[in-house]
Amino acid sequence: MQQTPLRFALGGGDAAFDETRSCIFQEFKNVEIMTKMISMNERGMVTLPKRMRQRIGYGETRGILVAEERPEGILLRPGTVVAVESYSPERIAEFESADAELAEFAVGLRKAAKKGEP
Repeated sequence: MQQTPLRFALGGGDAAFDETRSCIFQEFKNVEIMTKMISMNERGMVTLPKRMRQRIGYGETRGILVAEERPEGILLRPGTVVAVESYSPERIAEFESADAELAEFAVGLRKAAKKGEP
């Protein structure tokens, strides 16, 4: 199987990318750009260097990254998870009660199955 090389966001190469990178450098000319070679294991996992994680706010903690496939390569950027729905303590108690009832029902079904009852 032929492997296609990946070009990461700082890897560049085409005119549109170079123009975008030029705009970024003009906007952030006092910001140090960090470029590192990173290996990928057989499962596709990569480890970002500690200094790079610290610069994006993920020093010693875990975090979410968004991976975007772009024409110029793969862009990794910090991401967040937002709760779509939040529940009151009362509603959570209802869920827990229903889970307990379901567990009791499942135990009864297992007992009936062992006895051979319908």
